[in-house]
Amino acid sequence: MGSIENDKIKEFGNPSAYRENRLYHLFAEHGQEDLYYRMVFYGLSGDELINVPLSDKYRALLSKVVKHQQKRVENISRFIGSMKVPGLWLDLGCGLGQFMNQVIKLERNDVIGSDVSVNSLRKARSLLNHFGVRDIKLINQDPIKLPFRDNVFKYILSADVFEHVGYDKQKMIASEIHRILRKGGQAIIHTPNLNRVIITTVLKKVYYLFKGINPFIIKHSFPIGHNSLTTARKLTRICNSVGFKTESYYQIDWTFYDRSKWILLGLDHLLSRSFILVLTKE
Repeated sequence: MGSIENDKIKEFGNPSAYRENRLYHLFAEHGQEDLYYRMVFYGLSGDELINVPLSDKYRALLSKVVKHQQKRVENISRFIGSMKVPGLWLDLGCGLGQFMNQVIKLERNDVIGSDVSVNSLRKARSLLNHFGVRDIKLINQDPIKLPFRDNVFKYILSADVFEHVGYDKQKMIASEIHRILRKGGQAIIHTPNLNRVIITTVLKKVYYLFKGINPFIIKHSFPIGHNSLTTARKLTRICNSVGFKTESYYQIDWTFYDRSKWILLGLDHLLSRSFILVLTKE
């Protein structure tokens, strides 16, 4: 690695985060930012759609990023689809709207998207419009104080929010989710697994050491901005403390070995890339 690339990797904390950021900017520099989002977050595929000069290395990275994001969307969408009784949804931290799109596909369900980022909401509207969704309800709001009355939503989805908000705000957000859910309503919480991050960070440092590369350019193995990563056990305690009944599910993505073996060995909580909590307001 060159010294300039090493400096950039140190800035982002790990090589993967730096290269994925660089991949995005290659699209943005050629005016293809929306195409990047459609491919990565909405599953649009096909090399003929890429009007961006990518090296073989970055084409391979794009394929990897798309595969990972689509696996994430599929995993969360299974939980969305398992909520059989139609009702009003809130996508809390809706980002680019890809999960709103999944809810809209369900019969007799309605959804409101909320995000702290005005820019993300603009992009979500543009992307959803591209896929034929016109009547979109989006609000710009901090998740700590939501502008909804008590007991209004049947379902709430919060995908990859809790790792960004800070540890001091996690309980406040869980309490707000509890307040605005109807009795018997359910919330789906998805967030990366801190246990896996710790293990992969150590392994990457060891790998770099054996490759003769300075291991200290690896600060962590998660994307920049993930400042409040947690475990299912810790987040379950928080959610239970505000009145929820909580069930946890792990996403095992080590496909070289039967998932059931990891569960039987009791390693699923360590090796899962992320976890999902399903919260029920009793």
